[in-house]
Amino acid sequence: MGYFLVYESMLDSVFFARDKWLKPGGKILPDRATLYISAFTWPGYIKQNLGFWQNVYNFDFSPLLPMAAKTHLNEPVIDQLRPEQ
Repeated sequence: MGYFLVYESMLDSVFFARDKWLKPGGKILPDRATLYISAFTWPGYIKQNLGFWQNVYNFDFSPLLPMAAKTHLNEPVIDQLRPEQ
């Protein structure tokens, strides 16, 4: 159903299908979900995704870094963590 149950707008599609085709008394399974959410810092992610602005084909684009960070970090970070992390 998409990450976080709302990413990719899948939840709206499920509600639409439920309202249009589900018979009275019908069930949608699974009927619940558990979300685990946490704030975190990940300096490696920022360096990996924004650090390249300092050297783009031997040109320094670091003045664009604040704008790139603002637009790039507007999207949620969707990732999976390994148990050892």
